[in-house]
Amino acid sequence: MIRLELAEVRVTPHPIRHAEQGLTLFYRVLTTDTGELRIELWERGEFYGARRVSTAHGDKKLLARHVALATAELAQRLSRAHSQRAKQLERERLETLKQERARQEQARRERWALVSGAHAAWLPRPRAWLAGPRLGFQLNHPRNKRLELTGGWFLGSPELSREVHLEWLELSLEPTYRFDSAELDVGFDIAAASVLLTGPVGLRHGERERQTWSARAGAHLGYQPRLSDRLRLDIGADASVLLRTIGLKPADGRPASEWGGLWFGLTLGVLVDS
Repeated sequence: MIRLELAEVRVTPHPIRHAEQGLTLFYRVLTTDTGELRIELWERGEFYGARRVSTAHGDKKLLARHVALATAELAQRLSRAHSQRAKQLERERLETLKQERARQEQARRERWALVSGAHAAWLPRPRAWLAGPRLGFQLNHPRNKRLELTGGWFLGSPELSREVHLEWLELSLEPTYRFDSAELDVGFDIAAASVLLTGPVGLRHGERERQTWSARAGAHLGYQPRLSDRLRLDIGADASVLLRTIGLKPADGRPASEWGGLWFGLTLGVLVDS
């Protein structure tokens, strides 16, 4: 009868010891001081519970039936214990994997990176545009801080004449704070630049001079999602104020103008982690 009852019970294998040749259950039947039968279930030295069966009724067939049902119930308990243990081990495995991935991601975020891309800027007074390559380094601190040191070489033209061209060679520093969960960083943009003019235009303080300098400072917002283990996309926007205006004097006799005010820039590039 025990064999018949157990044939209907599908026992979950041990979550650690996966027996290739099936599962062997060990039952021990003891007589208690009260005249009851104590049925214990063991599996490779591990105790998985016990049931008591009364013998007071004196019916041997009924007693055998009760013993068989008790063994089946203990087998079901063992199966539930194995299932719960397997689920616990799976949760622990997933949590360990999650922690390991978080540790690796944090380690990636703390590496230095090579910055490369293109930058475009628009100045509303007087209207002018600039565009060109940008190259530098990015340093990351464990406490969500970031520092970028980049150089840019931008070419463009102010709205004085189509023959006037502008060469803007700058060195910029961007201290920012990272929001790793959103792949964002917010901070400041400070830059100093050497400015060269070509064409029928000069500087107001010296008509024959074509080279001067300027600087800007403002706010920066960046979005840097990861494309692969060592590659990130770099999308940024900044709004700055020129700290030193440049006086322009056209050669055709038009009145001089001040080139300064606001600077709106966009950056698109990639970052290669070390």
